[in-house]
Amino acid sequence: MKEALSKSKLDYIFYHLNRHVDLKDLSGFFIFDLSEKQPNKPFILFRKSDKKLTKNFSINDIPVLYPLSEEKSFFSFDNAYNLLFNHDLLKSAFFLLSGFQETLPFNGDHMGRFAYDDSIQKELGIAEKPIVNIYFSIIIDAFEQFCQKHNLQMNKRNYWDDKEYGFLLTHDVDRVDKWTSMEFKKRIKMVIKSGFTKHWKYFWESLKHFKSNENPYWNFEWMKKLETEKGFKSTWFFLPEGHRLIDAWYSFDEPRIKQLAAFFQRSGDSIGMHATFLSKEDKNVMADNLKAVQKLVENKVIISRQHWLNFKYPQTLRNLEELGIRYDSSWGFSGNIGWRNSYCLPFRAYDIEQDQMMDIWELPLAVMDVTLFQYMGLSLKQAEERLLKLIETCRKYNGFLVLLWHNSHFDETLIPGITAFYQSLLDHISDSPQKPLSLNDIVTITS
Repeated sequence: MKEALSKSKLDYIFYHLNRHVDLKDLSGFFIFDLSEKQPNKPFILFRKSDKKLTKNFSINDIPVLYPLSEEKSFFSFDNAYNLLFNHDLLKSAFFLLSGFQETLPFNGDHMGRFAYDDSIQKELGIAEKPIVNIYFSIIIDAFEQFCQKHNLQMNKRNYWDDKEYGFLLTHDVDRVDKWTSMEFKKRIKMVIKSGFTKHWKYFWESLKHFKSNENPYWNFEWMKKLETEKGFKSTWFFLPEGHRLIDAWYSFDEPRIKQLAAFFQRSGDSIGMHATFLSKEDKNVMADNLKAVQKLVENKVIISRQHWLNFKYPQTLRNLEELGIRYDSSWGFSGNIGWRNSYCLPFRAYDIEQDQMMDIWELPLAVMDVTLFQYMGLSLKQAEERLLKLIETCRKYNGFLVLLWHNSHFDETLIPGITAFYQSLLDHISDSPQKPLSLNDIVTITS
């Protein structure tokens, strides 16, 4: 992205900055070139960059993607106390927040998804740092100094009232039965693929339980009881049938699934669409998904997450928006925890192809259970350390943490201690100064 930010792109960044600080009175001081200054009126100068992205310039370990000089300060004041931003933080913020990098050529993973390995977040080591929030904090600090020097009022904003961060607990209902014929066949294939040298333990385990009544994946009452005790409301994403091997292994026509959806709604939880793997770019498939999930829900379905996080920017979001979905929570990395758009608050998406802000809101997915233990390969202790650090980051920037935990991710045979880990994590979050959020709360704060 070489050209200077257009008005629509600037407006997009100011829209989100305005959710941190009231810009109504401050915006009258904004200029973007010294030729715009007015006699005897103080100004705030945002100089624009028309240069290419830079990845090797930082100030105090904060990368600046569009520096304007070698100056090692973010802003300064002239003799008349006019505020001068020394680098283009707005363009840097836009590149990250909009997801612009995903419009550029990338290698992708084995599923064709934009991957953590493709990202600037990995290259610069910033996935777990909400760089856009940091840019906004720097800008607000500069505004505050400007207001003090000119005896002006400035009003900061906080989503969470007297709390330090918001927390949204979510679950993807991918599977509801562990010991199925498909699971049995999968484990046979695992043994064969290993040359009959590995995975025998899992094969015999599946054979033992295949005809039993045990079903560790049908643990919803226990999960709901635990979360209620901690004061949490959850959003449950139900997966329609699609491709048999990679989508749902259950049917919405089953009475138990209908009863489960009704149970969650009676409990005050919300239900969203877990769009199937092939819905990423196919609006007709997505429409069929939505129609199926809507039959489980009393109110209109307004939130979605892509199965496998199989997401194509901006097409997936555009299709969701056209189908009336108001919120998506797919925009996260499978390969690493943190923020794929470097922002730890809800934000509206931007359609690069149409050069305009979209109506749909993104609830950025920061943590997924599978990411911790499968993709990153962390131990329970390592996962705890990384999560506690991420929570502290959310607190520091009055951010928003979205956690995804599958009902099928409590397998003690695969990860001994995983159940206690989850309980301990919820304990820690519950005891911290967070605001537990329901989908209704999200609707309120984004209205």
